[in-house]
Amino acid sequence: MKSRSKPVRYTERGFAVYCEFQDAAGQSVRVQESSEIGDPRCWVFTTFADGSSIQRHDPSPDGYTVAEPYLSRKQARKLARALLAFAEPPKRSMRS
Repeated sequence: MKSRSKPVRYTERGFAVYCEFQDAAGQSVRVQESSEIGDPRCWVFTTFADGSSIQRHDPSPDGYTVAEPYLSRKQARKLARALLAFAEPPKRSMRS
């Protein structure tokens, strides 16, 4: 049986946070368990380097559309595979 990663912490409301880090632009990235009842889902949140966070979702009265991924476990695995493919590219043979 595969072991699952343990959450790094829990929110004040008791939801699991699976990872938090800063990206190359200084934005905070957080993967967090969703509160939705039913199929387990997670959010991928970002907060800008200045600490602001746009939390608007469609439809937004000011015309902004913000896409914070809201993933099922199947979708999260698909994203994880893609990220690992990027992070660990196959070694290329060098021609002389």
